[in-house]
Amino acid sequence: QLYELLFCLWTMVYECPDHETVRNHFARDGAVVALSELLAAAPREKIFRLTLSSLRQLAEIDRRRFVPEMMANKVLKSVELLRGQKEWKDEDIVE
Repeated sequence: QLYELLFCLWTMVYECPDHETVRNHFARDGAVVALSELLAAAPREKIFRLTLSSLRQLAEIDRRRFVPEMMANKVLKSVELLRGQKEWKDEDIVE
């Protein structure tokens, strides 16, 4: 169920560039915090991949709004720790 929920969130992230209302809801409702926590605890590669992709897309859409929150939630540290723990097969994760 976690994957299905995350997949829905991931698809909504791709609506953000065209809809400021969606971006505002993501910022207001703590999407970055939730994704950051999920990233730190990612139980499987596919969860990690979708979470990381969602965070990357948010950062590309609105750096000033989402990147400081990602930094505050130590996203980079989580990525570095998880990348060092195992060898990832997915090219998007390696990138």
